[in-house]
This record gives sequence, C-alpha cells and structure tokens, in this order.
Amino acid sequence: MQSAVLKVEKVDKLIGRKMILQDISIDIGQGEIVGLLGPNGSGKTTLIRLIVGLMKKKKQWQHHDQWIFTR
Repeated sequence: MQSAVLKVEKVDKLIGRKMILQDISIDIGQGEIVGLLGPNGSGKTTLIRLIVGLMKKKKQWQHHDQWIFTR
C-alpha cells in the first residue's frame, strides 16, 4: 500500500445526546478511489463534513504525511 494521503483515526461525533459516529478510522492511499456507502442516517455526510472542516472534531487527522491535531 502506498502512503496515506488521508488518515482518520478513531473519530467520534456526538450531536446532542445521539452518537452519530463512533470509533471511525479510514486510511486512503494516493490514487485510491473510495466509495462511502451506508443507509440513510448512518453518518456519511457527517463524516465528510468533519473531514473538510465544516464541523468541529476532537481527534487527530493526517493529510499528506502531516498530522493535524484539533480539539
């Protein structure tokens, strides 16, 4: 596997009292094509919003071999 261009580790997202995402990890290598599939309400859009920065996150992310720490 090539080096990861996007690495997400153990992401949780709680909105109100509802756990939307729990312990999600993704490792995407350079040149990989990835599909994000799941039923309605499973957190696909929430995960994308977290990755692109439209929602706050409290975990570490890696992008092009650089760790990004957020709180």
